[in-house]
Amino acid sequence: MVCRIRLQRMGVKNNPIYRLVVVDSRRSVSSGNIVEKIGVYDPRAKSMNYMFFQEALNPQDKFKTCYIDIDRVKYWLGQGAQPSEHVLKLLANMGLAPPKPQVIPKGWDPKVWDESFKQAHLYWKRKNKIEEQL
Repeated sequence: MVCRIRLQRMGVKNNPIYRLVVVDSRRSVSSGNIVEKIGVYDPRAKSMNYMFFQEALNPQDKFKTCYIDIDRVKYWLGQGAQPSEHVLKLLANMGLAPPKPQVIPKGWDPKVWDESFKQAHLYWKRKNKIEEQL
């Protein structure tokens, strides 16, 4: 069976919640026949106070909710299931899949590209040090 790991939209209008599901790729997407539900992803950032009703936490802290059964994801990837593009990004953020390789834009010199990447890396490194000191 040829399978894909994809996001299935749930929720209500203007408030999407996605299920991470394994589907048979030979069937149409709208058929609704899923092999297994392996997670939930809520892309809307919510404040910590909204989720836990604690006053001590900073209300500016925002996060997205993602619950994934890692063992089942590894199993299905081992069975040859192909993740969709958005699922691949989620898995890369969790460290389960390699990140998408950087492509140097046409007409750019690789040396210049590497320099700009290093400058951006140094900027974020300095910014993180400043945040740690605060």
